[in-house]
Amino acid sequence: MRITAITAMTATLLLAPIQSYAGVGSKQAQYDGGTISQIPKEAKGKLIIGNKNLRFEYKDTDYPIPYSSINEMVYGDHPSTRVGTAIGVGLICWPCGIATLFVHAKHHFLTLELTQGTTKQAAVFEIGKALPLTLLPELEVKTGKKIEYQSKKEK
Repeated sequence: MRITAITAMTATLLLAPIQSYAGVGSKQAQYDGGTISQIPKEAKGKLIIGNKNLRFEYKDTDYPIPYSSINEMVYGDHPSTRVGTAIGVGLICWPCGIATLFVHAKHHFLTLELTQGTTKQAAVFEIGKALPLTLLPELEVKTGKKIEYQSKKEK
């Protein structure tokens, strides 16, 4: 009984930090920053392709970005090492923890430069891994502009 309780507590303590660092879901988006003050930083939601607007829906709020206001779009993915996971696994099995350091996660980013009235704005969204395949081609069609890819591998 005591060993079961200790095992449950250890698992809870190890998994809690991992869950708090969980990125966006495969079909979600997160506003990572920019000059749009109406969207709180790190707000998680969905990017929805509409007829006239790209909408970012988060919580109970909807922020429309008219396609006509988008001047430039940049897409890139950035690999990162899962250090927190490696530490957690390393506490249980140190050889496995070292091996976990070689596992990389990819974060996909979409940066939009847009004009609202006479003001230039920028928005950076981290998008889930399932979104680039559908979202990027649709954005190119709706805006009439090409997306700039940060590396040749992404195109």
